Amino acid sequence: MHLKDKITESAKYVSERIKSNPMICLLVGSNILDLSYIGSIHQKIQIQEIPHCEQIPVENSIVFYEATIENIPVILYSFSYRSVPMDMIQEVLYPIHILGRLGIRAILSFDAVETLTSKILIDDIVVISDHSNNTGINPVDQMMYHSDFIDKVQNCSEIYNESLTEICEKSALTLSIPFKRSNLMGIPFVEAMTTMERKLYSGKNSDVAGKIQPLEAIVARYYSMNVCSIMVSNKNNDSVDSTMLNERRQLWYSFLNDIIPKFYQYLASHSYVTY
Repeated sequence: MHLKDKITESAKYVSERIKSNPMICLLVGSNILDLSYIGSIHQKIQIQEIPHCEQIPVENSIVFYEATIENIPVILYSFSYRSVPMDMIQEVLYPIHILGRLGIRAILSFDAVETLTSKILIDDIVVISDHSNNTGINPVDQMMYHSDFIDKVQNCSEIYNESLTEICEKSALTLSIPFKRSNLMGIPFVEAMTTMERKLYSGKNSDVAGKIQPLEAIVARYYSMNVCSIMVSNKNNDSVDSTMLNERRQLWYSFLNDIIPKFYQYLASHSYVTY
């Protein structure tokens, strides 16, 4: 079966399970948010339940949740992977294709990244302005049979939606949440960078690095989804004091309650060309 047909079947299964018609997906990784405290969760769909997802490693604990935040329907996409083997990246990216076929119009991504420079400290909140994909991977190369592939790739030249980014920044300022802007460097082996490699990559106008995050954004834009990425420069919440972690999560909850309605208003007032 061709990849397009598999994606269509997977998305059909999910669409038949959910009762709402969400436009927004909250993509949450690295235990940054405790989903049990975000809005109201209505149902949970494990990735292994969805057709054609059997190749996705079970240890990644990928889950779709149907939920509402401030009475607005959303999909929560949760994953726990810290590191993705290079030969499994296309499989791990498969859920983003499902979201695209579901008609999701915006992805708000929360994840953890590595800091490359002293400009970004551990636990700093980073709003991503742009990225450089140095992973050597084209995450939509299997979709090249589409006649409009070149146009779609060219449209990926502006990955991150500036309007949604500004909504996030204004909300953060209102709530006194400190943040920094940075470009994201996509590199193949983030977890094994040497000091020299950090210096090399930071010399390319990037202060943070990740492997999977730029590829997720590229796939999302391929499906014309709007992308907004908020990163935390910390790979391990286990070392964070529990009181500090709870305070940080409370800030995130206030942040989400403020921006989700504004995201919805933005999407409702802008036209959308479906995939």
